Amino acid sequence: MAETLKDILKDVDPKIMDRIQKLLNLSQSSNEHEAAQAAANAEKMMLKYNISRMDLPEYRVEGIVEKMVDTGFKNPPVWYEVLLQAVAEANMCIIFKSIPAKFYGKRYNNVSFVIVGTQRNTEMTWYVYLQLVKRMASLCETASRKHHMWEYLNPNGKSKWRYSWFLGASQTASKVIVKSFNESVAESGSSGMNLVRMVDERIKAYMEIHYSEMGKSTPSKRTTFREAVLQGRSDGEKIDVNLDPDKVPRHAISSGY
Repeated sequence: MAETLKDILKDVDPKIMDRIQKLLNLSQSSNEHEAAQAAANAEKMMLKYNISRMDLPEYRVEGIVEKMVDTGFKNPPVWYEVLLQAVAEANMCIIFKSIPAKFYGKRYNNVSFVIVGTQRNTEMTWYVYLQLVKRMASLCETASRKHHMWEYLNPNGKSKWRYSWFLGASQTASKVIVKSFNESVAESGSSGMNLVRMVDERIKAYMEIHYSEMGKSTPSKRTTFREAVLQGRSDGEKIDVNLDPDKVPRHAISSGY
């Protein structure tokens, strides 16, 4: 069984870990003598307790941030999470729902999703997701107009048809996205795999520290309007999920890994 952050730190007094972290922070001081002394003391303590910088909570979650995005829905459609989950995975991030609080028994806000990963990856996840939704919306509009029963559906029926199409399309697009990501990692060799592993470990450590009691949220398999779902799955193959990183607007993504 893989060790968790709690397992690694279970035999070390938190006060000692905190002391080492403070010494390492002090080692960055502009005062050369003070910085050298703090670094030396930190090394002595780490040697004494048989720990490394990788074991320190702050190091293990270095560079990991949260990006909260508003869905615009009080009850987001299933396809929303299905697609966002795939895009997040392909950008070495994870997502979870942030359920709005209640005020006098009533929810007063929309459901949000929290994307956890590096600064650049969380921003890339959201940017790519929005671009895919735009492409899907265009395809859905074309598909709906061509459907033989479209003109006979009332407004509620048309809304359900679009929902079902998006569900089917997101399922297909998600499979393509994840498959493409896995293939690119495999092609990059050990360097790519090591990067994925490193980011994954830091995200897991971050979640253990900040959300140790939180349960996992997974998309449901609910479907409506079977024909539209199947049509959406078929049309999902037409969605161009490839975005050239060099063509992403600079203002949309931060620098870094």
